[in-house]
Amino acid sequence: MKIGSSLCLFLLLPAVALAGIYRWVDDEGNVVYSQTLPPDGRDVREIAPPPPPAEDPAAARKRLEALTEEAEKSSQRRREQRESQNRKKAEAERRQKNCEAARYNLELFLNRPPNVLFKTGENEYRRFTPEERQQQIDKLQKIIEKNCD
Repeated sequence: MKIGSSLCLFLLLPAVALAGIYRWVDDEGNVVYSQTLPPDGRDVREIAPPPPPAEDPAAARKRLEALTEEAEKSSQRRREQRESQNRKKAEAERRQKNCEAARYNLELFLNRPPNVLFKTGENEYRRFTPEERQQQIDKLQKIIEKNCD
């Protein structure tokens, strides 16, 4: 008997869910919303149920997941672009420093007499032979060609 009554109740649930919603004002002036009509037959307004979802929840979830994935990819692309720009900026700064140093050193080699001491390390100084001096000038000119715009 319990199975039969449970089955009846289960079969009636969709009918209850589809039942209308009624709005009326009670004797104390309160607005009442109910799925049943008022017992005394007062003025009632039936309210239409809300429309069903515009999209199937599973489809909406898939669409949301796709949008989320696309947003994450877009964020990753922007992050990579910023990193690339930062690398390019650091490279340009490094090249600028190399350019300035090479120009300065080339000026020293070109404007100083051939037998002058040059600083080559922390506390190291030396004179370059004419061949070494020319090699240094050639090396500095290549650095300038490579790093200076």
